[in-house]
Amino acid sequence: MVSMQYEESIPESAKVNSHCHNILISQFHQWKGLNYVPTHVHPAISWSPSDPFPLSPGVNDSKWILVDKKNTKPQKANDVSTFVPARTTKHKSIEAECDLPKAKKLKPAVQPLILSQGPPGLIWDGKNFSCAYDSLFTVLHNIWSSNPNAWSTFFQGANQYLSALSNGFNMHLHERMSLEGARDDVLNYYIRETLICFQWVQHT
Repeated sequence: MVSMQYEESIPESAKVNSHCHNILISQFHQWKGLNYVPTHVHPAISWSPSDPFPLSPGVNDSKWILVDKKNTKPQKANDVSTFVPARTTKHKSIEAECDLPKAKKLKPAVQPLILSQGPPGLIWDGKNFSCAYDSLFTVLHNIWSSNPNAWSTFFQGANQYLSALSNGFNMHLHERMSLEGARDDVLNYYIRETLICFQWVQHT
């Protein structure tokens, strides 16, 4: 519609001439018909006779009035000198009228804050940006810890990297290695196997 207006291809007989956006669109729809769909409308938001685009009700804005500063006089503020406030009446409370006992304020019971202990995680290696491995190995360690014997067998038979990780988890279980050490052993082994594709980040 904007391009058609710019190219002056909308005839005057179409009466698409409102200065308000919503009325202008309504006039354009009335001229083109409700089933008209512009060429560049994406199919996701397109409409059709089976899925029509109903016209929004036109909203007429307030009329514009040109004000001549020379002939205008400052408007007087609303005269509030004759304003009479409403008389207030005193009402007894329901408790007083019904002679009800005053409700006691109950003190909220203080519940002890119990923090659920999550699975042990790994300390981030900021030098080599280990966050992705830390997230994965934390999940794998939590799974492995649920049944070390069964999952060790599974990890050993999966591939060499999970096998090395399972060995590190087992050493950590017997307090012979930290989780970070198990992670670094797997990453070192992984990097040696794929040295061309993955390397440690070097800082200068």
